[in-house]
Amino acid sequence: MAESDPPHTAAPAERKGAIASVADAEPDAGGTWLRLPAGTPEPVRAAICLIAANNPGGLPADHIAILGRLVTDRRLQGVCAELMCRDRRTGAYLHPARPHPSDPPLKSDRAQAYAIMDLVRFAFRAAADGVRVSKLAEIEAAAARLRELAADLRALAADPANAAEAEALRAVADRHESTIETFRKHDDPLTIKNERGNPRLRGLTIVLAAHMRDRFGESLEGTCAKLAAIALGVEVQHRRAARSAFSAPKQPKEADC
Repeated sequence: MAESDPPHTAAPAERKGAIASVADAEPDAGGTWLRLPAGTPEPVRAAICLIAANNPGGLPADHIAILGRLVTDRRLQGVCAELMCRDRRTGAYLHPARPHPSDPPLKSDRAQAYAIMDLVRFAFRAAADGVRVSKLAEIEAAAARLRELAADLRALAADPANAAEAEALRAVADRHESTIETFRKHDDPLTIKNERGNPRLRGLTIVLAAHMRDRFGESLEGTCAKLAAIALGVEVQHRRAARSAFSAPKQPKEADC
């Protein structure tokens, strides 16, 4: 289903689809799909259901392991509970879901559950894709290597002795230069200067925070760090990884006159 992205490139956009019935989420006897434990929150069950419907041929073992952690780790119930929490006085959701253009028309309670389902599905997809942060120095080094290769190929193409292969050489040089354009830029939230902790955990936390902000209006960094740790089967490390990724760069202080 989800293949790893090329190094230093942005993660692919999440596909949208309709929620299948809960019955479709039940695994077969052969063990292609895991059994959903009793008490699995309905949005999580719906997410597993949709993933199953989109992958009738099954998933690789490592992707099944991600799903297993998402449905068995008790911390995920806390994530769902936080997003379903209401104001005691007004009854309104503390983190109300924001409608997405591709969402079906749903009333408040169903819209909230749908957004949580979409968050769990996104967490699975991003974890399966192996989203991670990239150091700026590594990106710049990779780009420099490709520019050097492209320059060498164009030099070979300009040599009359290589006239027969000149067009092919220039085509390969063009591909190298096009690849550089897909690399993450310095202002990409997944581009970092200093490496701290697990790069996959940090990257997944950041993309989850962006998705959370889009869906619920707030990044909820601690919740995203917990969800990322659940998906990857690790412990929470840096709860503020997302905050630092989206914060504006500090401006240099002006000298005193």
